Amino acid sequence: MPSYPGQMFTHTLDGLKGWPRPTALDIDGLISANVNIGGTGLVVNSGTCVHVQSTQASGLGTGTTNNVPIAVFEMGANLNMMPIFLWVGTDGYDVTNPGVPAGTPLSGTTSVPPAWVPVRPTGKVNGLVATGAYELETTEFDTAQTYSPNDLLRSVTSNTDANAGKLTNQDASGGVGFATTAKCVRYVESAVGVCSRGTYTNKNGMAALGFWPVYLPGTR
Repeated sequence: MPSYPGQMFTHTLDGLKGWPRPTALDIDGLISANVNIGGTGLVVNSGTCVHVQSTQASGLGTGTTNNVPIAVFEMGANLNMMPIFLWVGTDGYDVTNPGVPAGTPLSGTTSVPPAWVPVRPTGKVNGLVATGAYELETTEFDTAQTYSPNDLLRSVTSNTDANAGKLTNQDASGGVGFATTAKCVRYVESAVGVCSRGTYTNKNGMAALGFWPVYLPGTR
């Protein structure tokens, strides 16, 4: 978990068209304990791509009463995995609170800010499902590449790669991480999006990629 909340404008997912709508698809879930980005437990950022792992968490109810399973997310999406794009990351103010040092009251002191209770105290994050009808913008992509409208996009499907969950238009022939080999090929790469308007600087002054999310499974 992050040691402190992140800045809200640094890593983002934004809806360019079609969101918000009452019919838009979203899903809540927890980040899997298997996720260890970069081998150092880096923050899972807003704007990254995830999928629901096969084992879900127990619901909040007991027995068969109000016990709907809770989704558990792992990084990226390939093969038959449904892509989900995180609306809020693990360092969001409404997701996590690192608390105060032991021995310090929750109300804080002059030198230590007070603790607060997040809106989602269990640590759940929220994401948009790829089959929803919207155009999205993310800051989480391979900035070394040049993107053109209609480029297929895949996500880095790994719980430990430093770029886990980020998007790229380069194929995975050299492995799951970022590469400079050739552009993604339909039905070979598992496409999670189609580039809509290339890259640009967004309203927060950050490099961003506009895309339409898709669910197009491939062979890798």
